[in-house]
Amino acid sequence: MTQVDKLELEEYLQDYEMWIRGGYAPEKARARLLRFVGDEAVVDKIAEEYRKRTRRFIKFTDPRVLEGQEHIETWYPGPDFDTAWCWPAYKGLLHEKGWANSAIESVDTATTKLMAYLPHPGEGDISTRGLVLGYVQSGKTANYTGLIAKAADIGYKLFIVLTGMTSSLRRQTQRRLHAELCAPNSENWNELTSATQDFQGVGNPDYMLNPRHPEGRILCVVKKNVYILDRLRKFFAQAKDDVKRGCPVVIIDDEADQASVNTRRKADERSAINQRIVQLLETLPKSVYIGYTATPFANIFIDPTLPEDLYPRDFIFDLPRPRQYFGAERIFGREMIRYDDDEASYDGLDMLRDVPEEDAVRMQPPGRNERFEFQPEMTPTLENALRYFVLASACRLARGQTNKHSSMLIHTTLYTYTHGQLQQLVAGYVREFEKEWTKYRADLSSELQTLWEQENARVTPADLQMEINEVSFDEIAEHIDEVFERCEVVVDNGQIGSGLNYNTEEAGVHIAIGGNTLSRGLTIEGLIVSYFIRTASAYDTLLQMGRWFGYRPGYEDLPRVWMTSELQDHFIHLATVEEEIRHDIRRYEKENKTPLDFAVRVQTHPKLAVTSRLKMQHVTLASASYSDSHIQTFQFKHDDREWLQSNLEVTRELLEQVSGKHQSENQAGARWLYRNVDVEPVLEFLRQYQSLHEDFENRLLINYVERELEHEGLQTWNIGIIGNQRLDSLDIGADVTTHLVTRSRFRKIQPANIKALTSRADRIIDLDWDGSLKSLNSESIKNMRNERQPDNGLLLIYPIDKDSEPANESKLRHPLDAKEHIIGIGLSFPKSKRPMRDYVKNNLDRVFEGEGLDESRPEEEDIAVSEDEQELEG
Repeated sequence: MTQVDKLELEEYLQDYEMWIRGGYAPEKARARLLRFVGDEAVVDKIAEEYRKRTRRFIKFTDPRVLEGQEHIETWYPGPDFDTAWCWPAYKGLLHEKGWANSAIESVDTATTKLMAYLPHPGEGDISTRGLVLGYVQSGKTANYTGLIAKAADIGYKLFIVLTGMTSSLRRQTQRRLHAELCAPNSENWNELTSATQDFQGVGNPDYMLNPRHPEGRILCVVKKNVYILDRLRKFFAQAKDDVKRGCPVVIIDDEADQASVNTRRKADERSAINQRIVQLLETLPKSVYIGYTATPFANIFIDPTLPEDLYPRDFIFDLPRPRQYFGAERIFGREMIRYDDDEASYDGLDMLRDVPEEDAVRMQPPGRNERFEFQPEMTPTLENALRYFVLASACRLARGQTNKHSSMLIHTTLYTYTHGQLQQLVAGYVREFEKEWTKYRADLSSELQTLWEQENARVTPADLQMEINEVSFDEIAEHIDEVFERCEVVVDNGQIGSGLNYNTEEAGVHIAIGGNTLSRGLTIEGLIVSYFIRTASAYDTLLQMGRWFGYRPGYEDLPRVWMTSELQDHFIHLATVEEEIRHDIRRYEKENKTPLDFAVRVQTHPKLAVTSRLKMQHVTLASASYSDSHIQTFQFKHDDREWLQSNLEVTRELLEQVSGKHQSENQAGARWLYRNVDVEPVLEFLRQYQSLHEDFENRLLINYVERELEHEGLQTWNIGIIGNQRLDSLDIGADVTTHLVTRSRFRKIQPANIKALTSRADRIIDLDWDGSLKSLNSESIKNMRNERQPDNGLLLIYPIDKDSEPANESKLRHPLDAKEHIIGIGLSFPKSKRPMRDYVKNNLDRVFEGEGLDESRPEEEDIAVSEDEQELEG
């Protein structure tokens, strides 16, 4: 073996990296190096050292990633400011736009790690399928813009960005990519689309795709439309085969869960948009397909048995939630999941305002057939929202944000005709409000000041844990006239008027009325107030409508959302689903699971489908696994006396069977514990106990316990009754008198939601622990249970005072005000004696079994002609 000193090794490494950056795939770069060095052992050493250095990028903590079984050899050397031209310009632009260094670093890290999972552009055939999971309005566009920049620097040639299904979203994306990618390097980019024109197919594809083409990189921003995608595919299909084989392509599918997923049941059929995307990938043999979405429910249910389809078999990335991001959990709060600590708080911020049912009825047509005769009416809640919007917009001006747009979203229905009626109503109200302010300023000031001070007290800098420039009402009043001068009421639905326009020299104050065009992808700049009563039947549809998610720099305290209590409840549940999916990705990454192993658990919901039923054709409703987990009830029909009494009665029946037959321990008169209770009375209790929470679906619980019994698990149980000695007592049967506990109600949503029931002290009631509770968390309690009670389940029973008041002063908590005392329960399970699936999951078994589908179904319309003609999901 030839001896190579450190200096010479470093020089060879630099040459090796230079060739890789210059277009040589690792194998070709290695062969070239061998011709220079002449010693395979030395070349192996250089190649290994290079792999070691580049491997650090895939070791970044964030983003979390599930990688495919056949991950390619690490090759990406990272961005190089000496040879790169696109990424340095984009990074500099982010600095110019005022991005924080931490935010820029986050984009840099995430895109570098993502590049490390792409094949080298110099490879032969490339067929990569990936998925990037972000948050609604969280900066996914910035991420894929950075990815395009780095891919362009390293040798990828053609970039196709598939936007949503509306022209407004395509134009917005085109303008942004032009300004941030192409304009700073105009000599290196050839744009085949523009802000005013979708793809037309003009030019010579052989000339464009040729690697030696002097105009460098090619960008297409294309709407997901059948005719446009047909035109795009046919245009590139004209190129010579050797040209196409030499052209590395990156296809970014923004809003990848919309239209891209196949909704046909027959194995040999495809829905229109999905078919065109698959055909495009077949036409371009060196293509990387990456879907971007905040709602991945449809994408993870794609049939993975079809290699040509869009299932993310190579990687699933989970982008971290940015620090200043306002998402579903921060605004609405969420439910506890099995792995949360009991003492943690997930209550959200006091930014929600209730819209009563009677107001919603006055704002929405009762049905499609009535939409042309329906006349919306001004309601007290909409009036209040409009007045607050004027004050909040004036507050931004008082804070010096004079060159920033302020917006309000009104989303009541999908029907475009009603949008026009609503525009007239709102515009008329704003004119009258302005006249009232001009004519009766002194009288109106007192009313507006009260509204401002009430709202100002409900979300404070302390709640947000940040410093915010607080503004007095007198300072706000000085800018109200300017708000009225700037204010416009517009409809954005693709049918009426020109829609939202933020490309003006002067920042405006916009009240936007719309439906589907405002529901996905489109960024509403400076959104402060949302009046949202539009219903939807699917997780992804509803979550994408949340245009109020995002960043609110300098006005984090001002956003407010008006919606019905039912919708609030849905969004709380959605925030929980989001967290569970991301928790699973973190857990599966640690276990080295691949995307094909990753059957994401998606909770069922009594009123919501996970996604469109047509996108869930390859889903099995699996049994629920409660192994190594703790679950608890926290939703109750507090105003249903019969429902509450039924749970009291089944609790008394359980204790009648247990009392006198099992050892009981009374703890200071407030807590009781029965040990080693036979499973049968517990099973009977679970059959009859009524719960609203999905974890407590009786069928799934009983099925789990019965299957554990087959493996000699959960044959005995410990039962704890939890009370508070300072409160009144309740006779719950069998001569057992226990004290009540208090659990106040979270918000005023229906049904009553207490958010959390159990505590760490309760969960160890049967574990004989005499140490500090502060030293325990969910993980340590779980481990202790498996060590000390590996065969016993734990049932905790909580008699909850019907008149429970909030223990501490809280803006989000209210008295429980139930018709009867409530019985809440918690269940702790040791590690299962057997493996078992859980929740709704993609039927990945078919990957190995090769099963086919032959069911027929009606066709789904893929092309959105107008909002009235778009098919509602679910």
